[in-house]
Amino acid sequence: ATVLISSTVARRTRSRRGDRAVVSVMLTAYGRVNTVNNSETCVGGAESMAGNHEMGTTAGAAGLHVVVGATGATGGALVRELVRRGRRVRAVSRGGDATVPAEVERLAADVATTEGAKAAAAGAAVVYHCAQPPYTNWPAAFPPLTETIAEGAAAAGAKLVLADNLYLYGPHDGALTEDLPAAATGPKGRTRAEMA
Repeated sequence: ATVLISSTVARRTRSRRGDRAVVSVMLTAYGRVNTVNNSETCVGGAESMAGNHEMGTTAGAAGLHVVVGATGATGGALVRELVRRGRRVRAVSRGGDATVPAEVERLAADVATTEGAKAAAAGAAVVYHCAQPPYTNWPAAFPPLTETIAEGAAAAGAKLVLADNLYLYGPHDGALTEDLPAAATGPKGRTRAEMA
């Protein structure tokens, strides 16, 4: 199953400082976040991703959390938050040189290849897809990159969490909500809609 970070994230994080709000919502993707005190409640019972991997069960706390794209802003923030929550983390980047806490495993892998994606995800309970090709190459490079990362996660039997943005919604008047249709008019937005 793939979990998408929703439009709620973008709306909530505009008023927050630092990067913890985005990461908190990402980590509770199958949970609800109380906007008053940012507390988490599980939705979907023990068999949901949040119940098994993110809300403190033994499997989630002991399982390996793999962050692909760990040298980027979102991936780096996610690695730090996972460590703060006591998770076992592998930070994956092409060079294996992510600046991460000492207890984090670093791995160099080309996740644009099936072999690299499988190596990155090996042994994972959850794979967080935070990698991005160069912005100008999104339409050509992003869908195959996402597909190989998904294949790697599937080979490991891991849940896949995709760090997404709002491009797929296209231009809208008014508030963006998760139930809006994908209405992107540009190539980058259509690419994001295709990947979702």
